[in-house]
Amino acid sequence: QISCFKTSCCLSLHPGITMFMLQTMESTRSTLHSNRSLLLAVLITVLANLLIELQLDILAMLMTLAFALAFQKLTSLPRLAPYVKGVESSRPKGVLSPRRQRPEMKKGRSPPGIMVSEIMTIGKEQLTLRSAGKATALHEKLLDAARDGVGIADIALAAGYQPVDYYTTLVCCIMKLGRCHHVQDIVEEMKKQGVARTIDFYEVAMRQLAGNKQPRLALGIYEQLAADGLKPSAVTYSCLIGFALAVNDLRLASEFFERLSALTTPSIRAYMTMLRFHGKRQDWRSSLALFRDMQHRGVDIDSIALNVVLATGIAAGEANIVEEFLQEVELSNPSIVDIISYNTVIKCYAQEGSVQAASRIITRMRCKGLRPNAITFNSAIDAAVRNVEVSEVWRILLEMKAEGLGPDQYTCSIVVKGLRQALSADHVLACLKLLLEADAICDMSLKVKLYHVVEGAAMDLGDTSVLRQVFEQAQQLRVPATPHKREIL
Repeated sequence: QISCFKTSCCLSLHPGITMFMLQTMESTRSTLHSNRSLLLAVLITVLANLLIELQLDILAMLMTLAFALAFQKLTSLPRLAPYVKGVESSRPKGVLSPRRQRPEMKKGRSPPGIMVSEIMTIGKEQLTLRSAGKATALHEKLLDAARDGVGIADIALAAGYQPVDYYTTLVCCIMKLGRCHHVQDIVEEMKKQGVARTIDFYEVAMRQLAGNKQPRLALGIYEQLAADGLKPSAVTYSCLIGFALAVNDLRLASEFFERLSALTTPSIRAYMTMLRFHGKRQDWRSSLALFRDMQHRGVDIDSIALNVVLATGIAAGEANIVEEFLQEVELSNPSIVDIISYNTVIKCYAQEGSVQAASRIITRMRCKGLRPNAITFNSAIDAAVRNVEVSEVWRILLEMKAEGLGPDQYTCSIVVKGLRQALSADHVLACLKLLLEADAICDMSLKVKLYHVVEGAAMDLGDTSVLRQVFEQAQQLRVPATPHKREIL
């Protein structure tokens, strides 16, 4: 960079100025310490200018480099001079320099308070396993501080947080780590620390346990809630009903439901929870009583609730009562009666083998503007098969085709299984034709089973021509032959 110093921009100063600046450098060092680069540039420029005027270009370059290195070394010891031996310092004893003065601790910013703040910050962010683990580790350190006589509640308050909010965050962290059983420990710790539990804290804890599929532990938290004299909200009671049913405690679930009903009108979700549980127990009377209560309270009942009640009655074997109940709902609230409602009743009559009753329900369905589906016709065919009414089987099948519905695998299974109950050549050939129509929608395993039944019926019939047709169709459709069939062939 020597050539740049030869330009008119270089400073032309008297040599005495350089000596003056060197002598006063230490006294001005503290003032210009923040502008170290400016001071270095000025000194180098002055020295280089002097040497260039003496025609010592190479020497100017070397001296400039040496001076720069020396000055850099000097500035790397910014506070050495005032404390060297024999030099009196003007700073009072025991007073640190402005740069070394420690910042004053703000209120609530002690190390325990900082840890509380970190935990609360973690709780406000998206929890991960790593962040939750860090929060629990910080809590262990806070417990050590609490053992020294400082309570966690005081630490949290000093940091600007409510103690119950701190423990609520801690519950979320331990649940993220899957430590469900530690929630009870947190409650006990809050008691020892003198932190009052709130309904919000308990609801968060139970919600977290429910999310981790721990209904029994959630019920344990409810016991703590009740012991503290707190009353759950309607939403909490709805959740408690689900917890009780999850552990098959019907008595406790009914108790929660009664308390919820006394507090407010239960939600459709709470009603559905109870209805499904009564359905599992096939408790028709309880289901019907609950449905009546929904009607009395003006709950917006939907088709799902109605169908659950109907299915419970069917499972209990109350076909006639269920049909009367369906007629009642058709008059009081026809909009919630759908095709599933009618199919449910038809299935009940199918189990009893009542073809006429099933056909009657189909007629009522059509009067309501509903079109029967494949389930409707299959259930009616099943009723005819159970009652050994072969003519009704094929009549309903023709009615099914008239609706634009072809036979499916369930149709074939129902018809073929009743083949031997009314054995005849026409019936066997009709089943063979049905299997041909439904060949595309039946898998190979089902076809092997069905053809085996038809072959057995043809053999029992003793008609060689019918048996030959069965074998030929099975061979044409590449249905594997059974060992019994190979023996016959």
